[in-house]
Amino acid sequence: MKPHHFFRFIFLSVCILLTACEKELQDIEVEVKLIDENDYPLADQSGAKIILSRGNEAYTGITDENGRYVFHSFPYGIFNVSLEKEGFISDISQPELVNHKGDSVWVHQFRMVEVPHFQLTIDSIVEQDFGDKLLAFGELFNTRGEPAHQYGARVFFSNTPDVSKDNYLYYHFGTLLKRLIHGGRYEMWITSWFGSLIQGDYDTLYVKVYPCAFYNDWLTLREEGLGTPSEVFEWKVPEH
Repeated sequence: MKPHHFFRFIFLSVCILLTACEKELQDIEVEVKLIDENDYPLADQSGAKIILSRGNEAYTGITDENGRYVFHSFPYGIFNVSLEKEGFISDISQPELVNHKGDSVWVHQFRMVEVPHFQLTIDSIVEQDFGDKLLAFGELFNTRGEPAHQYGARVFFSNTPDVSKDNYLYYHFGTLLKRLIHGGRYEMWITSWFGSLIQGDYDTLYVKVYPCAFYNDWLTLREEGLGTPSEVFEWKVPEH
């Protein structure tokens, strides 16, 4: 075989092999479900930007009105997923997409949850059962409909008036159940997953409440999921 024929043969063989490999790749569909602050899906699910990345590779798409986008002949492997839409965050911190040859699932589903619009004031905080339970009361405003079940919040405590998500002694979880919201008034349960509800020996604590999106990794404090905070409430800690 003449040299130029040999190299032509090698070139054609490589092209055929690459074409065959490309044909083996399959389309994958990514679905991003948009959930509003009341825990209901949006009627229009479009407009979420999907970025699938691995090393220097990046693949992007924008979801349609059904919340879906198709990536054609998508490579196999594990990809980091970044989801972007104004006013929403991914419901998990670091989503991944796994695409292996032979997988039977070609629709990869993700969720984005809305950062809350609702706001609140604090009128009072009441201790019950010798510090085992805290209840907050106040007004709820700037709502858009009613929650399916409840609203969530983060409650920050400090011994100084400049309390915020960036300056606090500790924080707890707030739950505003739908059945405890009446005529613009609310009752919020304050619960702790980390230590006592009342920590430290202070006569006065300063409290600020941030509405919080209902993301899946609930125990993680994700600042991008916090809404507009309340004014600072000065709380005279009950004596025991």
